[in-house]
Amino acid sequence: MEDISLWNAIMSVQIQAKNSENAVGFFNSLLQMGLEPDNVTLLNLVSACAQLNSLTLANSVMSYIIRKGFDKDLAISNALIDLHSRCGNICIARKLFDGLVKRDALSWSVMINGQQPFWLVEQGRAVFKSMAEHGITPQMKHYACMVDLLGRTGNLTEAYDIVRGLPCKPSTSLLESLLGACRIHGNVELGEKIAGLLSELDPENSRPHVMLHNICAAAGRWTVFWPTSSAEMR
Repeated sequence: MEDISLWNAIMSVQIQAKNSENAVGFFNSLLQMGLEPDNVTLLNLVSACAQLNSLTLANSVMSYIIRKGFDKDLAISNALIDLHSRCGNICIARKLFDGLVKRDALSWSVMINGQQPFWLVEQGRAVFKSMAEHGITPQMKHYACMVDLLGRTGNLTEAYDIVRGLPCKPSTSLLESLLGACRIHGNVELGEKIAGLLSELDPENSRPHVMLHNICAAAGRWTVFWPTSSAEMR
């Protein structure tokens, strides 16, 4: 089997089935057969490494990619940034990001999203703010990454300020993410505001009602205040 596209397909199937060790094994097999991997092969390999969450393997794969010159491919570089962020090696992820000759929207997303632990919130803020310095207009997914980061780390007021300052209507997924953070951190007042915004966006969606009831119940409040005007949601 000397067609690299067939190997790519096999690796992809293994990754989708969460059999990433098998995917890595197939990669080793194709190398032993003398086949040359292409960009798709290496994207599959990085995806497999991300599932396995092995820093040692991530470093080995990165070395191979750099040695073969595939790090010049932006999609592969983005995948490596995401891989090292997931494995907890934020320093390497940031070095890869800073070394990019060109960045696309995904580059910024994976870098912002990688700043998850509490002590890295400031770095996440810095990356987000530097987008403007590079002439990049944040898209909804960038705002969503920042809101998710702030929400996870308990910076709910700052996250809500971003939502209020959005140049367009927030997405349902963004608001549900922030509402979930309100549940985790027990912020009933902000949860009521976010639930009201969700109800305005999608009146038929029952999830905000359920989530808000759970937030209130966890706080020992069984009477739910449901905002009915924009003023009450500010």
